[in-house]
Amino acid sequence: MIKSSLEALCGGPKTATVNILDWPTYLSMMGFHGPMALYAIGWGPDYADPDDYAVPFLDSDYDMYPLFNGYRNDAINALLRSAASELDSAMRADLYGRMSLEVYHDCSYIWRSQPNNFHIERSWISGYYYNPMYSGLYFPALSKSTNNTPPVAHFVVTPPSGDVTTRFMFDAPGSSDLEDSSTILEVRWDFDGDGTWDTNWTTVKTKTNTFGVAGTYTGMLEVRDSGGLTNTTTVDVLVTEPLPEFGTTVVPVLALAAVVLIAKRNSRRKK
Repeated sequence: MIKSSLEALCGGPKTATVNILDWPTYLSMMGFHGPMALYAIGWGPDYADPDDYAVPFLDSDYDMYPLFNGYRNDAINALLRSAASELDSAMRADLYGRMSLEVYHDCSYIWRSQPNNFHIERSWISGYYYNPMYSGLYFPALSKSTNNTPPVAHFVVTPPSGDVTTRFMFDAPGSSDLEDSSTILEVRWDFDGDGTWDTNWTTVKTKTNTFGVAGTYTGMLEVRDSGGLTNTTTVDVLVTEPLPEFGTTVVPVLALAAVVLIAKRNSRRKK
C-alpha cells in the first residue's frame, strides 16, 4: 500500500522501493543527513495538549524531527511560542489552526494513518470513556452497574413424555442474564412441582430424573445470578404406566382362539 501510494504521488512512471530494516540500522539512517528520501515513524503524546504534537514535529529550534528532516519555518516557530504562552483556549485553538495550514502548504510530512479505536464491554459495565492518552483501559474509572436485572430462566425436558421407566433429561443451557455469563448462573430444580427443591444450587445446567408414579408433573427451574436475583419457569412432563408385555403363553392362546373362531365361522357357512 505504501509503495503504490508513493508511486501515485509522483504523477509519472516512477518506482518506489520500500525497505525493511532492523531498528538500530533504521535509526542510524533516518534524518536529514541519512540516505533515505522518506522514512516512517510514529508518535505517542505524553500529555493531552496540541503542544505535545506540534513541538516535536515542527519546532526547528528545540526539537528533533525538524532537525532530522532539515525542515524550518520561522512563521510556525513564532506561532508555537505564542500558543505555548496563551491562556485563552479560543485564541490557542486559532493559533494551532493557523499553524496547521502552514504545515499543509509546506507538505513537510505525509500523515500516513491515524488508528481507529473500538471498545466492547458487557452491558453492566459503567464509567468507560474514550481517552486517546491511554493505550489500554483505564480501570479505576470502571465499575459494575448497580442496576442489576434478573436472569431469564429457560429449560427443556427430553423426552417431553414417557413412562415410569423413562430417564428424563432436564436441560437449562438457554438460561441467560444481561450482566452475567451463563456459565456462572446457578440453578436448582423441583422436578415434580411439589414445592420442595430436589437439588442444591449449582452451575451445572443439566440433570436427569425418573418418576415412579404415572401422572402429569410440573417441573420447575430457578435461576440465580451473581447479584442474588432469581427467576423461575416451569415445564409439564407427562408420565404414563408402561405398556403391558405379553408372555410366551399368552400369544399362542390368542392365536388358537382366533383359529377356533375362524373355523367355527367357516363351518357355519357350509351348513
